[in-house]
Amino acid sequence: MFQSKALRQILPFPLRGHRGHGLDHDPDHRHGPEMDPDPVALDGTRDVSGYVPADKIQVMASIYAENDRLAQATQDRLTQSGILSVNVMGAPGVGKTSTIIALTEHLPDWHHYVVEGDIESDIDTRTLRQLGVETLQINTHGACHLESHQIDQVMSDFDFCGPGLMLIENIGNLVCPAEMVIGEHVKLLIVTTTDGSDKPYKYPLAFEKADLILINKADLLPYVDFDRAFFMAGVRALNPTAPVLEVSARNRMGFEPVAEWIRQRADLLLP
Repeated sequence: MFQSKALRQILPFPLRGHRGHGLDHDPDHRHGPEMDPDPVALDGTRDVSGYVPADKIQVMASIYAENDRLAQATQDRLTQSGILSVNVMGAPGVGKTSTIIALTEHLPDWHHYVVEGDIESDIDTRTLRQLGVETLQINTHGACHLESHQIDQVMSDFDFCGPGLMLIENIGNLVCPAEMVIGEHVKLLIVTTTDGSDKPYKYPLAFEKADLILINKADLLPYVDFDRAFFMAGVRALNPTAPVLEVSARNRMGFEPVAEWIRQRADLLLP
C-alpha cells in the first residue's frame, strides 16, 4: 500500500547503527541498494573498517533528520488529540497482533486505532477489522521496518477522538524497528517464552530502547526451557527501568497491569 522506495533508493549503505548488519548482511533483508560485498581500500586491501565517505554521511544525516521531524509532528498531533501512540515491536510469531487485541479489550473505554505493518499481506488487518477495530495497512514490500513518512501518510485517514490508543505494529524484526522513531510515545517490546531467554544478549538494541517489555506465552513456562534469571540479567544490564511483565495473549492472562501502565503513561504524557 504505502512504500518507502523514494527514500531507500538514495541510501548508499545500511541504516545507522544497525547491530548485526555488516558485510554478511542477508540480501533479502532489504533497506535499499546492496552494499559492496567485498569493499576495497585505497591500497587495494579488503576494507572492513566501516569507513563511509563524508558526503554519504551527510545524505544519511539529512534522511534521518527528515524522519525525526515527521515523527515529532506525528507525536505532537496525537498528543493534542489525546491519543497515546505505541510502537509495537517483536520478532515474527511473538503475538504482536494478539497482544494488540488483548489491549483493546482491557481498555474498553478508550478509542482504538491500529496501523498494521507487514512486508506483504493484510491478514492481521482483516482480523482486527472483523473485531471492530479501526485498522489501516502498510506494506513495505521488503523493507524491514516502518518509517515516519509512512505513518504520516495514514494519519489523515483516522478521525481521532481521545482518550485513545494508537497501536502501530511494526515489521516482525528484533533489529531494525528499534532504530527508527515513527511518532510513538512508547516503545513496547514483545518477546516469547518459546523463543528462549537469550534474546537480550543477541538483540540488545531493542531491549535498550523499550519502555515496556512483555514476555508473552507465559502459560507455557512450565513446558519450555526459559531461564527467567538469565533473561532478566540481560535485560537489566541494558535497561534498568523498563517494566517486564509476563502475559498470555492467547488466554488474556496478565494484561491488567499492562493496561494500568498504559493509563499511567497517558496521564503523564497527554494533556
